[in-house]
Amino acid sequence: MTLEDYAQAFAEWMNEHPEKNLEILKVFSRKTIRDISSGRKPVEKLPTGQRIRLYDITGLKFFSPGDELEYHPKDLDMKAIIKGDQPRSLIAMRIEYDGKNFSSVATELGVTRNKLRRYLDTEEISESAQRGVESLLIAYYARSGEAHPVEPETTRAAKRIKRIFSRTEYPNNDFITQASQALQELKNAVDAVKTEMGNRLPSHLVSKFYLESAKPTLEERIDAVATAISVLADQTNYFREATKGERLALADSLDMDEWGYVAGILPRINQKESFETVMRLMPRPTKSRGKRK
Repeated sequence: MTLEDYAQAFAEWMNEHPEKNLEILKVFSRKTIRDISSGRKPVEKLPTGQRIRLYDITGLKFFSPGDELEYHPKDLDMKAIIKGDQPRSLIAMRIEYDGKNFSSVATELGVTRNKLRRYLDTEEISESAQRGVESLLIAYYARSGEAHPVEPETTRAAKRIKRIFSRTEYPNNDFITQASQALQELKNAVDAVKTEMGNRLPSHLVSKFYLESAKPTLEERIDAVATAISVLADQTNYFREATKGERLALADSLDMDEWGYVAGILPRINQKESFETVMRLMPRPTKSRGKRK
């Protein structure tokens, strides 16, 4: 097939399947679609991930990259990536498949495009930076979900409660029993979600999640502090070798009153009261983020 044949076949498919157009436009820009259907963008020059996505949606064989691919983008498993069982290039292919670019994904992750690109290209980066990118990618693809997501336990439990309270045929005792069991199921589901979040979210979000609980336990508070210190150590290790511009940007964003408060209390948190522990008597300073002192 010639370039014109590809373009015409795709344009005809778009006209014949208007119900699928929205699905394509959720992934690809109108300009990309126009370029393909007009022949300005040859199929062979499309990124592999984009070709696979278009093939999955349209079924047009000329979009298929062939049988040489070992993995489909939806086969991405970050645990397998970390173990080395899948290549990091599969992440790049998944980004293309989702219709995104490296800059937008890096922004969503909260890392620089350069750091994400270096990780995907298997360039040498510090161990802490690698762990950080991997933990963010695990959470990112956990949030994005799979092609056929399973309904969360919390949703199923909530639907059951709604069904129970919308029915009137239960005898009083049976109604109370059913409602009580359903509420307990919902509580168990929420507890399971909290545990799962602790296992899957980046550490800084875990700390935030714990502290936003109505009444965090002592264990949760200790875990939040320990996690925050670990994250701080990792990022400090990065910034000690960072460029002058990056170090200045960090310094300008720090609240030195809060840092002084933390640094003055934690190192002596278990000491008896003395002149060295006077900071424990001080209230937390008001936030002054962005005002370097």
